[in-house]
Formats: sequence, structure tokens, C-alpha cells
Amino acid sequence: MEALYSDIVVEVKDSRGKTLERVAPDEVGEFIIPNLLDSKYLVSVKYRGERFETKNFSQVMPATGEPLLFSFDGKNIVLIREEETDE
Repeated sequence: MEALYSDIVVEVKDSRGKTLERVAPDEVGEFIIPNLLDSKYLVSVKYRGERFETKNFSQVMPATGEPLLFSFDGKNIVLIREEETDE
């Protein structure tokens, strides 16, 4: 999967359309975008490789402070909703 991650770019734009961060995941697919201060962001996850034909992910997301988890199913990059935990 490391080769897949090296072909992914995550971009975060603020509510005015200004790019705040553009990062690539590390070798296990994790990435961190610190210091998000607005209430909503446009998050885009794009595959730039040639090995797969995939639809990219792009969605306006609220700033929750929680990690966003994405998965690749072979055709699409999808957001995985966090599972509810019993506390």
C-alpha cells in the first residue's frame, strides 16, 4: 500500500477557497493537518497515480478536531465514519 499512499495528495481549503494545507500521507497512510481554525473546510483527497482509475474525494467538512479516516476500495476514495463507542 505504500506505493498507493505516495500517489495521494490531501488538500484543505478554507471557506474562502484559500488552500491552507497540501500534504501527502506517510508510509502507513496517515497525515496531520494542524491548526484548523475555521468552522468548515473543503477537504480533497486526490489520487495522482496511474495504477488505478479512481474517483477522488471532495467534501465540505466541519472542523471537529477528530481524525478523518479514508479508505480506498479500488475505485473510490471514501470517508470512513468513526464508529460509535460505548463510554
